[in-house]
Amino acid sequence: MSTKKVATYEQVILSALSQREIDGMAFAKAVFRLEEASKAVEDYDAYSSALKFHQMLWTFIQADVAADGNGLPDDLKTNILSLSIFVDSQTIMALAEPSAEHLHSLIAIDKSIASGLLTTKPMDDSPQRMLARAS
Repeated sequence: MSTKKVATYEQVILSALSQREIDGMAFAKAVFRLEEASKAVEDYDAYSSALKFHQMLWTFIQADVAADGNGLPDDLKTNILSLSIFVDSQTIMALAEPSAEHLHSLIAIDKSIASGLLTTKPMDDSPQRMLARAS
């Protein structure tokens, strides 16, 4: 399949997903990449690439939470930003001292977030939402 066809297919899929589902898929991708990196720590290029993708994702989260108009409750924003500080320091440590052990906590955090974002609540699949996603 050509690159253009794959990109078109990805756009079609993304257009049918909610922002929550897209975010969940991004965290799932980070988990996959970090798990693969933990199996081949000696390949520093792949290892650091996985960590940089993970770091980029968390930078987006930090910017979104800190942005004016973010509707999350203040205590939730504080908790997310506190978690992101830990994630940042763990990521820096993992980049400086390549080790599968440094990735375990990052994988666990991202896996938990992906799971939460990708869990469908009964209201999420209301007939109105399903119709809106189909159009």
